[in-house]
Amino acid sequence: MPKYSVKRPMTVFVAVVLIIVLGVVSFVSMTPNLLPNMDFPYVIIMTTYPGASPELVETEVTRPLEQALSVLDGVKQITSTSADNYSMVALEYESSKNMDSAMVDINSSINTLEGSWNDRITSPVIMKINPDMMPAAVVAVDIDGMDTVELSEYVSDTLLNQLEGVDGIASVTQTGAVSEGIHVVIDDKKLEKINTRIQKAIDEKFDEGKAEINDGLAKLNDGLAQTKDGQKQIENGKQELENQRKLANEQLAQAQNQLSEKQTELLNGKLQILNTLSTLTTQRTQLQTTYEQIVGIQEILLELKKNISDMTTAVTQMKVYQETVEKLQSVMEVLSPESEEYKQALEQLENIENILKKMGLKTAELPEKIREYNATIETLEKSLTAMRKSITDKGFSEDTLQS
Repeated sequence: MPKYSVKRPMTVFVAVVLIIVLGVVSFVSMTPNLLPNMDFPYVIIMTTYPGASPELVETEVTRPLEQALSVLDGVKQITSTSADNYSMVALEYESSKNMDSAMVDINSSINTLEGSWNDRITSPVIMKINPDMMPAAVVAVDIDGMDTVELSEYVSDTLLNQLEGVDGIASVTQTGAVSEGIHVVIDDKKLEKINTRIQKAIDEKFDEGKAEINDGLAKLNDGLAQTKDGQKQIENGKQELENQRKLANEQLAQAQNQLSEKQTELLNGKLQILNTLSTLTTQRTQLQTTYEQIVGIQEILLELKKNISDMTTAVTQMKVYQETVEKLQSVMEVLSPESEEYKQALEQLENIENILKKMGLKTAELPEKIREYNATIETLEKSLTAMRKSITDKGFSEDTLQS
């Protein structure tokens, strides 16, 4: 190398100059980057389901997502988390996977699932893990003379807007802010007493109505039994009258030939009495038929009233549960999910859901079920009105049927 440098100094000089020029150009044009652009093979999918329990989120959101995404090309591992109100699914791809094409595949799979989801489930948010997501700078703010609440309002309303307007700042996020709110504490014991009192009142009214209806049905059954006995006696009497009339006719025929004129008149009088008795028996049978019709009408009226009473009681009870659920949900919206009050409200909500489950209902079905019961009550009341009109047209009233 020394011999070559001595023999060809010009060549060595030119090489040195080229190295210096390339170094200067490289130094001037080089741009420093603290966070280089790296494409990590991770994707996070966040889906919110307001008001849903972790079990419901797992069944309706997380599990279908896992099944749809697990068949995608290049997926190495899937991890998921189901919590109150939201689901999070994390996908790990092979390092050689093109993440842009992976995002297209994920969007296509999710669009297929969304058509079968509940209306309360929001559209999933898809995020690629990237160093650019990390903040470039973290700044603490403190102002003399301001408490925590005032400082939080100043940062949210004034400082954030000013910083976002600075050239070169992409976004500004605030953490640690404190906001004032209303803290609601639900007294479980009082709520339980109210629920117990309401349930007791409903049960008492239901028992009273049921007892009255049962008494009415018992009286109707007794009346029907007496009616059947009376029918048997009437049939027996009719047969006996028929036998007596036949016997009287035979006696009259014999008397016309054998007895005196006086005896014949007596037999004719007896025959007239028997004919009159037969006519009265026929009238009694007609009256008995009318009585059975009235008893049948009474039974239908009592059944309609019983059904209306039962349906009205059920609607009242479901409205109480619905109002309690709505109050609990409105309270939970202003509480933090980590607070003890939120957990207590959630426990009350789950207790109501368990009660409804025993009745074959769900919380979400209460409004529809109430409308359905009200429609049924309206139909029954129309039937009751039509029955009362039919009674009035026949010269009766509901109050005079029994007499």
